[in-house]
Amino acid sequence: MERPGSWCERPKPQAPSCELPSPWSKPKQPDNWCEVQKDPVVSVLGFLLKTAAKKRR
Repeated sequence: MERPGSWCERPKPQAPSCELPSPWSKPKQPDNWCEVQKDPVVSVLGFLLKTAAKKRR
């Protein structure tokens, strides 16, 4: 077992061109450079989560 916090000391793997912004690395592109691609994905994920929550009841 590694001690807590050791994961952040390792070098980060190369990020895909359009991923969620990491707290330790600000995107070089403008804030909305990825909104068009991310928005439909977020809405679909939200829909799936709502559907799964309804099915659990």
